[in-house]
Amino acid sequence: MISTSQANNLSPRHKASDPVFTLVLDDHTDVGMSDKPIFGTSVTIREDIESLIGCVLQAGLIVGWLNYIDVTKFACISDGKHYQEASNYFHTKSNQLVLSKPILLHKVDTSMNRTKQLFTFSASVSNVHSINEKST
Repeated sequence: MISTSQANNLSPRHKASDPVFTLVLDDHTDVGMSDKPIFGTSVTIREDIESLIGCVLQAGLIVGWLNYIDVTKFACISDGKHYQEASNYFHTKSNQLVLSKPILLHKVDTSMNRTKQLFTFSASVSNVHSINEKST
């Protein structure tokens, strides 16, 4: 479970000028969702991540687990189809996919193994006026 210090519900949620990215995998990497690593799957995204849509996820949060791959298998693609290294926002630690900086989670693609699009997020949270902790 994600602790209240790792996820905060923010208002307002997103400013139109904030860039929105989709975290994607390469075509040859398999992915699943579970509450623990899935044996034989390259990437497992934590199953409870959908409950955090609209929340700011804090740096250090484990968003998934990796099996014999690293963050180079990921990319961040903006709405304008511009590429950014996933290492700008994520890193690996002990086979875990970890946030390097806070992100605002917009959407989770539950058909991620087919689409290779994991979730949509924005990195800028400078427009936050109030914080209400989300209890999970």
